[in-house]
Amino acid sequence: MHNFFNLYRILNKEKIFEGFEEEKIYRKIFSLFIGYKTKNIKRRFATSIEKNINGKKKFVFSLLENEIEFIENKDIWVTPSLPLIVFLLFGYIINIL
Repeated sequence: MHNFFNLYRILNKEKIFEGFEEEKIYRKIFSLFIGYKTKNIKRRFATSIEKNINGKKKFVFSLLENEIEFIENKDIWVTPSLPLIVFLLFGYIINIL
């Protein structure tokens, strides 16, 4: 769903990649598919894919990234994350079968 939201924002000539000028095009395209830029962050169900490195914005696609940069009322790129219980339930069902 967020893919269409990103496409809508691009078609409305919104600069969603502002600050990511040094980021490679394939990383920008990948971020369009897995994340979205938002101000309304629900920390429990979103993980930041944006990181500020030496004053430059970079995309971080690591699942093991522990350092999360959430700043209130600031646009930030996030990706939806599932609660751990979903994976536990999936593993339990597979174990039964």
